[in-house]
Amino acid sequence: MTKAATGKQARYLAISGRDWIDECADTMEPVEFRAAMRFTIGKYVRRAGKKDQLEKEIEKIRDYAERWLAYERGISAPEAEKDVAMLSP
Repeated sequence: MTKAATGKQARYLAISGRDWIDECADTMEPVEFRAAMRFTIGKYVRRAGKKDQLEKEIEKIRDYAERWLAYERGISAPEAEKDVAMLSP
């Protein structure tokens, strides 16, 4: 698959046409996926403007946040509440 077909760079895609985030969303427990997304977004926030142009880093943050939101909208509310409670201090 090409970037035009998926919106993602070919080097990030498996033969199936799916990327690592898609695979994680389908195979990780919700609490694991949420922690991975929280970590990744935090990484881009902390390095904003230091590695790539600020706008490029913000686009990455938005991509991860939008994909996390889509994930959250695809699971049941009771499951989401249970996992959020587990992550709370």
